Amino acid sequence: MIGGEGKGTNMAITYAYAQSENLVLTEAKGVISIQEMSIYADNVFKDQNIKTGFIEVVDLSGATDLQVSYISAQQLTKSWDKWQQKSHKGSIIYAPTDLAFGIVRMMQTLIEIEPGSEAIPHIVTRNRDDIPELIRKIRA
Repeated sequence: MIGGEGKGTNMAITYAYAQSENLVLTEAKGVISIQEMSIYADNVFKDQNIKTGFIEVVDLSGATDLQVSYISAQQLTKSWDKWQQKSHKGSIIYAPTDLAFGIVRMMQTLIEIEPGSEAIPHIVTRNRDDIPELIRKIRA
């Protein structure tokens, strides 16, 4: 990891850390599996450069397929539980395709039933232009 503007990679999922804004900027390309998502979440948790109170912004516009089932998505919530230790402030997921939007909404529902998740917004948007305003809302 590089100090300051950290950058992490994991197969089809990459992220950069914008320290000045405390944003984890994530990009998913190609076929994304639940294992890759879990590894990504763990990498963000372990990344010492990422300060507490970060906001995650995920871009799924380059994803061609999401290999996620309802059962496997439940495993992912365990990884996100660790993020509470870093005071994860919220996630914004840009999902422009019908497939990505539907699957992310399913995962959003799973996260929202976890204890304590009501305080951490997980917002799905189909409009990239909404992202700056959504970041402001999470910070408010």
